[in-house]
Amino acid sequence: MGVRGLLTYVQEHASAALEWHKLHGRHVIIDGNNLAFTIFHDGTGLNAAFGGDYDKYARYIEDFFKRLQECEVTCHVVMDGGQPLNNKKLRTVRQRVKDQISSALRLNPKNQLTNKLFPPIGRQVLENRKKIMGYSVKTVDFDS
Repeated sequence: MGVRGLLTYVQEHASAALEWHKLHGRHVIIDGNNLAFTIFHDGTGLNAAFGGDYDKYARYIEDFFKRLQECEVTCHVVMDGGQPLNNKKLRTVRQRVKDQISSALRLNPKNQLTNKLFPPIGRQVLENRKKIMGYSVKTVDFDS
């Protein structure tokens, strides 16, 4: 899912491109894969080098959704499904795996907190935590 370059665009042009809205009492559709990645990378003190810090990561996820619950925001989380049958994204997927392996090989005790590597079951932790909290998580048939 996701739109290539959207985050950078929003960060650089937020004041001109965005309008603020109050979400109290609204329904929100969330890109689950993007959210899982963002919460992990923004989470203070999370370290995937030695097992993923899954307990801390799960707490960050829970805190995120609790804050939305306090504002009576109903979240609908959508996760990417499988790859298209035409292998359209196979090259991209391979490159991402190579990049992750390279990043993992560069980790050492001095850089492990600054060079964050998304943990192998990070997406599953998000899905599991959401289900425990009583939310439904939908998975699309294919990557969208």
